[in-house]
Amino acid sequence: MKKVVAFLFSLLLGGAILVWVIGHIGWEEISDLALGLFSIEGFLILFLSVVAFFVGAIRWNIILRYQGYHIPFRHIWQMCMGEFAISFTAPILVFGGEIFRAYALRTVHDVPFTRAFASNVIERICGVTASLVVILVGAAAFFLQTEGAIPSFFWAALGAMGILGTLVSFFFFRSFRRKSIMKMFFKRSELANGWELEKEVFSFFRLKNKALLLCLALSLGKSGIMFARAWLLILFLGKAVGPFLALAILGFQHVALFIPIPASLGTHEALQLFAFESFNLGQSTGAAFAFTIRSADGALALVGVLFLLKFGLLIMKSALERKVSRFLGNAS
Repeated sequence: MKKVVAFLFSLLLGGAILVWVIGHIGWEEISDLALGLFSIEGFLILFLSVVAFFVGAIRWNIILRYQGYHIPFRHIWQMCMGEFAISFTAPILVFGGEIFRAYALRTVHDVPFTRAFASNVIERICGVTASLVVILVGAAAFFLQTEGAIPSFFWAALGAMGILGTLVSFFFFRSFRRKSIMKMFFKRSELANGWELEKEVFSFFRLKNKALLLCLALSLGKSGIMFARAWLLILFLGKAVGPFLALAILGFQHVALFIPIPASLGTHEALQLFAFESFNLGQSTGAAFAFTIRSADGALALVGVLFLLKFGLLIMKSALERKVSRFLGNAS
């Protein structure tokens, strides 16, 4: 119940911010700039979104192969699509998408839940690491490009990203030195699955692990594709900018992804409104940029719902069969 209330609250908050953005700028001005996905430019933005998505699926496939599981790639990207639908529409459910993929792997391919979930945690850490690099570089580019006053909310967001970066750095420091993090909070007799999960994750994060280096490279490559998408979209919106300015705008986009509001509703527009205004690119252009990005990602999430239903039904069927089997076993 609390999660439902939190989801509705975040949705209403994002909607309120979005209404403020539209009211502040004017819908006609935004809609005139926003690119339709059925235009050549819109199709290219959607294509780059799909390419970035498949790079993420390849990254997860490499992790699973390192664990010894050779899953058909069509199942890999379909599960990723289902996970994206959850993460896009309900980011308030922390690890909700990862839990879905873990159950789907266990149901369809008999991968133990702990190992399946560990693969998702590993991929999430690789992705977050690349995002933090983008935000750091984007923040540096922002400082170099802007001449106006920097509002307090920017410093607050940067501070939050700094805390997250410190936690990720701490994880890498402990994992490379093979020192447990759980030991700092729990006893060996507690959370048996947690210790197994940490062991599985730590086994991947080794400096000599080529799969780790490849996954980090793919994560940065995915960010590179998103950078190309952002830069092209800005050009399509009629603004000629350099790579550093495009990096700064991409950094704001990544910050919006960390805010637990469905589809970054309102928050992405508000952040881009500030960024584009700071660079004298026009607030309406920033809002159109955010709307177009959301349209492309929303199209992927819509397709992902189909695979979410597909694997969700398989998970429910498997759970029902186990309950019936257990009931019949007890009855006999």
